Amino acid sequence: MFNVDNSIDDFLQNQKYQELQELLETKLESDPDNLISYIYLGLVYFLLDKREEAQATWFLILMAEDEFASTKLIKILDQEAHRQWKFNNYQLSYNLREIIKDNNPYLVNNLLLMAELAINLKIINNDYLVNLSLVEAIKNTQKKDIDTDILSSVFAQILDFPFLINIDLAAAILENQNGDKNLLQIISNKAHQVGLENNYLYYGAELTKICLQYQPDNLSLIKQIYKCYNGAEDFHKLEETALNFIKYSTNDVEKLYGIYLLMRGTVQVGKWDNYFDLYQKYFSLLSQLELHENNNFEGYIEYMLVSICQFLLYFNDTPKINRKVINKISNLYQKLTRKRYTELLENQLSSTQNNTSVKKKLKIGFLSEALRVNCVGILSRWLIQYIDRDKYDIYIYKIKGREDFFTNQWFKNKVTQYYCFDEIKDTYEQIKKDEIDILMELDSFTHSFTNAVMTLKPAPIQVSWLGLDSTGIPAVDYFIVDSHVLPENASQYYREKIWRLPHTYIAVDGFEVNTPSLKKESLGISNSAIIYLSLQTGLKRHPEYIRLQMKILRQVADSYFLVSGYKNELSMNNIKNLFTQIAQQEGVNPDRIKFLPYMPLQDYRANLFIGDVVLDTYPFNGATTTLDALWLNIPLVTRVGQQFHSRQGYTFLQNLGITEGMAYTDEEYIQWGVKFGTDEELRKKVYWKLKESKKTSPLWNGKQFAKEMEKAYQQMWAIYLQGNR
Repeated sequence: MFNVDNSIDDFLQNQKYQELQELLETKLESDPDNLISYIYLGLVYFLLDKREEAQATWFLILMAEDEFASTKLIKILDQEAHRQWKFNNYQLSYNLREIIKDNNPYLVNNLLLMAELAINLKIINNDYLVNLSLVEAIKNTQKKDIDTDILSSVFAQILDFPFLINIDLAAAILENQNGDKNLLQIISNKAHQVGLENNYLYYGAELTKICLQYQPDNLSLIKQIYKCYNGAEDFHKLEETALNFIKYSTNDVEKLYGIYLLMRGTVQVGKWDNYFDLYQKYFSLLSQLELHENNNFEGYIEYMLVSICQFLLYFNDTPKINRKVINKISNLYQKLTRKRYTELLENQLSSTQNNTSVKKKLKIGFLSEALRVNCVGILSRWLIQYIDRDKYDIYIYKIKGREDFFTNQWFKNKVTQYYCFDEIKDTYEQIKKDEIDILMELDSFTHSFTNAVMTLKPAPIQVSWLGLDSTGIPAVDYFIVDSHVLPENASQYYREKIWRLPHTYIAVDGFEVNTPSLKKESLGISNSAIIYLSLQTGLKRHPEYIRLQMKILRQVADSYFLVSGYKNELSMNNIKNLFTQIAQQEGVNPDRIKFLPYMPLQDYRANLFIGDVVLDTYPFNGATTTLDALWLNIPLVTRVGQQFHSRQGYTFLQNLGITEGMAYTDEEYIQWGVKFGTDEELRKKVYWKLKESKKTSPLWNGKQFAKEMEKAYQQMWAIYLQGNR
């Protein structure tokens, strides 16, 4: 009764639908009870777009209440839907699967394939998946009845779309498949790709948290969740995630990394509770890190070793101690990184030779993630703008990350060659291929990708400049500074050779400024009041120096303190609580502290005009923000220290010919703050000095600075040639 002509499949494969219709109709005349022939006849009607005839034909089968025939109907429709998929007839394939769904709405394999077709037809969205009832179907289907190949393939495609329903879908699938490792990896990878790389951060966090339910001690997953919340600036969840990382850490190296995450998630946003104890643990573990040299580091911890050191710069001003630790860890980092890339280095060693010829034009490479609207991008643009193109070819190696209008305006179209890389190996090979003579890194502790490239030594001369203090990586030859920003004895504790430019280590031609919109009356402040400004954010706001700032405020009647704001509400609340608590302890009414809303960069600069005096931070001074204020002729009080970052204000003022505001002790810091607040003539005097400095100061002369850097390049190259003769 159920015999079917074997030639039917050939007709379907060759799309001879009309001929097949005639064959089946003839067959049914002689065998009217053959239900399989009715199934195929209905299919042919459907393929010939005779939908009513198809439905009527299949209705006869369903009315027969023959379970075998009903099952056969679904199987034949599934086979044809698959065939049409191969023909790229996605809509027809989808329509066939809709019929299967009408007959069996909880057939998971079919629903998955419908979702895949919906992706190809570009009709998929969150509501579509909700209405498909795929989550409910999976919950009501046994594991053995789901094709794991279809599940893995289609599920991975669905996760490319950051739909809310996908969180429930992922949870249902993992529960059904008993936490299958392959599926866990798919979810984790997609959480990283879509969540982190494509900036759907909460989506990435929630997907990863589902994986964590099956592997609660997986530190890589916890770190991925942390990165998502960090990108979203959700600092409450950041702290919670960092504590979870520490909880599951099994050795000192992992604990150190966990404390690093915790410090980023708390102190960075003004939550300085118990910071001293936290820092002591951090410093102790960091100091002992070299003892773990022979251990197998997790890749992400190894990658971050240098960056982990950066908190040393924010908590105290003891460069002799800190540089010793930094140098040891950077040495370990270079060993581990070069070991990881042994094959790459060996291949390059056998295929390239150093060029030691006297060149007409030197090739200068700039390696950085931050060549965009960022402090590094804003400051470095003038050097790249003014370097003499007749003497130098300029190459930019932009590390993966954001590119913006600033990248296009100042970097991408103004150099010999511009690249953007997301792989260390590719970056290294391109620098070698370009035969760069001098490679300048601009990221320092802030980007591990840059540090990894520098350890591989793709250029014969490698230089650290601008980003932060130098990293101590042995493959870095020089650290660009000036006569003021490091003390004379700094060479005793730096591994890199200190290269002092004759005037300043940075110069700019100015800053873009919008029209001011902030007025005293809008803040409830009288026009006669003195306005102190706090321009720095995050880790630079050390509580001990907030305390000194409050002491200044207490001694200057009718004075107010304006504090730069955050985008994130929780961060803003932390900062408010920090300042309010210290103000009350020092007998200052917290109402005298005004917390400004977050503003776009050029608006922020314009509104600095409201200020009378900037009170710098310590032990980590402001840099770009300080230059902003000085450019607008606002006096500065800065505490002069020993490390690179506690001498920023000092070198700027020295290059401006201004001694007023330089404090060498905490007491002097308070004295200068009070004096500027109470002595209008002093403020006017410094204002005019700053205004006149635009005509003569090397700090405001990007072209002169470029010439001084060019001279340094030539001298570095000459030293290199002499050493390779």
